[in-house]
Amino acid sequence: MIAILLALWAASPPGKPSSVSQTPDTALNRQLGIPLATLRDSLFAVQGSGAAFRRDLAVASPDLVIARARQVQESCTRALATIAATQRALAATPLAPRTQPRSTDLQRLLPKLQTDLARCSREFAPGAWYTRVDSLRAWGPARTVQLDASVRRAVDATDHLRAALGYKS
Repeated sequence: MIAILLALWAASPPGKPSSVSQTPDTALNRQLGIPLATLRDSLFAVQGSGAAFRRDLAVASPDLVIARARQVQESCTRALATIAATQRALAATPLAPRTQPRSTDLQRLLPKLQTDLARCSREFAPGAWYTRVDSLRAWGPARTVQLDASVRRAVDATDHLRAALGYKS
């Protein structure tokens, strides 16, 4: 039985070569792929903490409001660090001409995102414990929605650059 299958396999005409997409090389992955993935992850954390902050805000206890504001502030601070690392990686990595427009788009968005995240870090920083709760309830949801829009633009630009570099999202 095996001999028959082996004979049929050997006699079969060669098939078309499979079209395997080339993956980015390891140097490019180290230089730019990892910082872009880290940026994307940190921006998702900002979106998640903003959504958690807005959830049942009207009935949340003051302690919970402050704890959620601290989570927003911490995620914004972490994302600021990853933006700086991504900017350094983009500046240091030579890219193919076909990826330059996507890289330029992302580089154009990052300073505005840095400004928004720095503002987030300041505004959501825990201050006088209970005196901030009413203020956070009043302006916090609007600020997180604005921040989410800025983050979404950066995530889209990051995804477009990653796709141009050959990464799957």
